[in-house]
Amino acid sequence: MTPARRKVRLLRLLQVARMIRDARLAQLRQANDACQQTEAALHALVPQCAIASEDGHGALLAAERHARWVAARRAALNATLARQRVDVEAAQAQARRAFGKAQAVESLLRRLEQRGR
Repeated sequence: MTPARRKVRLLRLLQVARMIRDARLAQLRQANDACQQTEAALHALVPQCAIASEDGHGALLAAERHARWVAARRAALNATLARQRVDVEAAQAQARRAFGKAQAVESLLRRLEQRGR
């Protein structure tokens, strides 16, 4: 294969590697955004419900129900957040590999260009 043909093939490969890298970065951003949204939802949970009532009994029952709901919601959000963090770690690994592949192709292309001089 001629050096010019090799260069054309490496340029095409570099385009593909960069597209894959950009796609992996977008996936990583999405995974991070999902984690941030879940964390915000967790922080937004109010542990106590302040309800004014004429008799203290109704307010106490409402506060107790709300506390149970908050505990259940917090548990669900924590489970979701754990899954999302695993997704972030996987996306980071994929992004690292994509960056490495793009850098490897760039390095090959530079070497080929240096030989051609």
